[in-house]
Amino acid sequence: MLEINFQIRNIELLPKTKDYIIERINKFDKMIVGYENLTVSLVRISNSKVKNNFYEMDITLKMPHAFIKVEEKGTNINTLIDNLLEPLSKKINRYKSQEERWVKHKEWKSAQVDAIGLDFGGEGLISENTYEPKIYLKYYEDDSPIHPAEAVEKMELLGHNQYMFKNIENNKYGLLVKINNIGYELIQPK
Repeated sequence: MLEINFQIRNIELLPKTKDYIIERINKFDKMIVGYENLTVSLVRISNSKVKNNFYEMDITLKMPHAFIKVEEKGTNINTLIDNLLEPLSKKINRYKSQEERWVKHKEWKSAQVDAIGLDFGGEGLISENTYEPKIYLKYYEDDSPIHPAEAVEKMELLGHNQYMFKNIENNKYGLLVKINNIGYELIQPK
């Protein structure tokens, strides 16, 4: 049986609902071997415009070599957990397909693609006088250099569109950005 940590905000989770979540996640008991931490976060989002309760649920799984994260929003908690099972299964399988690279330290390879010129135009820019950014700090534990192909895998497992990492090829920090239907762009200093 998996040990599940719950992070609940703005809601009192009924024991029946908690048991349902535990039962659904425990179907992955044989797939998730050697995990370090499994957290289910559930937040009720307050909004005066919405009559029904609106929830945001995410499952974060810390494996020995990467984090796996899936998230969903909706009005029914049981439906949310049911909807998260398929993407979680796909990400766990993706992790397992690459696990041999991490365990045996096999070489990561990626296809090199020429830079694609993207025209962003100058319209819609916000003047400096009206813009006040909200900056959220995120910290990470592991600063070990990794290959860009490994960074792609870790980013996909997290479900993010950007991933910052230290590139093992040049020992410089790089930002990997997922570009829809095109591929990935690696931004790094010369």
